Amino acid sequence: MRRLGAALALAALAPAALAAQGAERAPRRWVSQLYPYAYYSSVDGFWLAGHVAWYSPMGFTERPEPNFANVRLDAAASTQGSYLIVADAQAPAYWDGWRVRLTLTAARANRLGYYGQGNDTPYDADSVTPARPYFYQVSRTIGSARVTVQRRVAGPLRVLAGASVEHTDFRELPGESRFQRDRVAGIVRPGEVPFSDRVVRGGVIVDWRDQEVDPHGGVFVE
Repeated sequence: MRRLGAALALAALAPAALAAQGAERAPRRWVSQLYPYAYYSSVDGFWLAGHVAWYSPMGFTERPEPNFANVRLDAAASTQGSYLIVADAQAPAYWDGWRVRLTLTAARANRLGYYGQGNDTPYDADSVTPARPYFYQVSRTIGSARVTVQRRVAGPLRVLAGASVEHTDFRELPGESRFQRDRVAGIVRPGEVPFSDRVVRGGVIVDWRDQEVDPHGGVFVE
């Protein structure tokens, strides 16, 4: 009787175990998103933007990560010449024990405020005239790349390694400007514009959050 009961229990549990194993090994399902949108900024005017993304949802799997992986592309351009392009790929749970993220950004703030160097620079509203409407503005362009790789050591403990590079350049707008004066006077030196930042980092993460998007409990330390 005991052997018969054990056999019946195994027979009852086998379909559930096989289903869980099949779900774990099943190919990831991908969902796509695509939509345009528009908004207004007092500095850059009207923006027209678009968003396209693909993500692999968790489904009924109870894990703290928001999804297995996702890839998105956001692009926007304004009526004042500014733009923003962001390509981002994340894999928080696609490979067991690993987390990978890569972000590429290209952005231009074509009406960035520039009032001089230091906190004591004076501002004169009369300096802005029809002949020099961008006297206190400059165009700034940024391109950056950032990659981060994390590896789970045990339980909530992970180690990470990352690197990033960012290149920044400034461009004079038509007409006389404060930025042009500072560049001619040598206050803004040629070696400082354009410039690049390169960063390499490493770290340790302890993450007890029950859910990463909307946590109700746990501790996150980096």
